[in-house]
Amino acid sequence: MRQADPKPYWNTNVARHPGILRAVPKTGTASATAAQPLLDYINRRYPLTQTTPLDANRFRANAVPEAEPGDIIAYDWQNDGEVDHLSLVVDIADGQYPEIAEWGVVDWNPLGVINRNATTPYAKRGWTYSEKNHNWLQSVEETRNVSAKLIHIDTRNVTTF
Repeated sequence: MRQADPKPYWNTNVARHPGILRAVPKTGTASATAAQPLLDYINRRYPLTQTTPLDANRFRANAVPEAEPGDIIAYDWQNDGEVDHLSLVVDIADGQYPEIAEWGVVDWNPLGVINRNATTPYAKRGWTYSEKNHNWLQSVEETRNVSAKLIHIDTRNVTTF
């Protein structure tokens, strides 16, 4: 019997090797790779949800005055239009700097293989800081082109299914 198609967890990017053109599985856990479907669901269920782009200027400034605890920050590590990671805003520090929380950071190697034993514990951190690399996201090679969106879920007009 054929197994279910893994497409929900595959990205549309294509790996290029000498003479080879193939789709590559998206790295990360199933929950991390399902970030975009979760946002799609939120937007369908809560149609008044507001999305605010957080570009390079916002990363440099660090301040996001419109952020509130309970909001989501959706990260696009390569700025390729695909959401790669979600974090929850849990507090606002001095200077209107959102502090976020997440379940941890999964370590992966350049081949996209996940080292499941290298997951850091739940941690609160600033929204532009990499706990994994102990540096600002925009200063780390693998996330130098990072972009993000602030997602504010407005529950006043809930759609039914």
